[in-house]
Amino acid sequence: MSNNDNPLAVTIKEAQISETDASLLQTTFAPYFKRAEEWRKKAESISVTSVDDKEAMKNAREARLHLKNIRVDVEKTRKELKEESLRKGKAIDGMANVIKFLIVPIEEHLDKQEKFVEIQEQKRKKELKIKREQELMEIEVDTSFYNLGDMPDEQYAKLLESSTQAYNMAKEAAEKANQERIAKEKAEAKERERIRVENERLKKEAVEREKKLEAEREKARIEREKAEAEQKKEVAAQQAKLEAERKERERIEAEIKAKQEAEEKARQEAEEKARQEQLAPDKEKLVSLANRITSIEMPDVESKEAKAVIQKTIDMLSKASQFVKTESLAL
Repeated sequence: MSNNDNPLAVTIKEAQISETDASLLQTTFAPYFKRAEEWRKKAESISVTSVDDKEAMKNAREARLHLKNIRVDVEKTRKELKEESLRKGKAIDGMANVIKFLIVPIEEHLDKQEKFVEIQEQKRKKELKIKREQELMEIEVDTSFYNLGDMPDEQYAKLLESSTQAYNMAKEAAEKANQERIAKEKAEAKERERIRVENERLKKEAVEREKKLEAEREKARIEREKAEAEQKKEVAAQQAKLEAERKERERIEAEIKAKQEAEEKARQEAEEKARQEQLAPDKEKLVSLANRITSIEMPDVESKEAKAVIQKTIDMLSKASQFVKTESLAL
């Protein structure tokens, strides 16, 4: 790999920092990158394919720990160098990330190789859990209460056997209950038919009784209506007599009221006439006053201010004249 292709060199170039800072960072991180590359190549050759491959799992652990130490050292160096300046910190982060991005996938790969047995065991338990859940659900067992992946085979066999027995017993009980239900429904249907026939008989008898009662009610209705008609006739005659007496009483009261109102109107008209005759001289005096007010002759003035005063005076005299006329009419 040439210097131009080196991820550290590319990161430094993109950061646009001074040559001095670039040289310092290159010198600081290059050894970590070189060590990481060496262990990456070793890690790529490690592959665990069997639970008996203890040597490969041991090598995976060793490689993972070495890479972890490199990553921890890089992070420590990054924190120390980043304090110098913001731009230098950006370059440090970039270079550190290059190495971390190189190491983290390898660490994850080696972790899987190191824990090959655990992963295979988890896979086995997961598949076993799914298989057992399917078996139990077929016999209507709620599997949420059981840790089926970790349950020993002997314990699961007992659970499956007891659950199967319970399922079969419940199924038999359900079938028996269904047969009893059918028999009960037949007996109830027979009883309902008996009740229906009995009800038809009682209904027929009730209809005959109702016809007889209806005839008796009709006869009673005719007699009652006849009695009511006679009573209404008497009541109508009594009401007609009372109505005639009421109208005569109202006529007399109306004549008396009309006479009283005519007398009161004549009295009020006489009083008003007398009052008007008494006020007539005063009204004539007030009308004469109003005419004199409007006939007052105004002096001939020249200034604008004086003319304004004359105009206001005319308006005020006109209003005063109108006031006197209006008030005289209201007397």
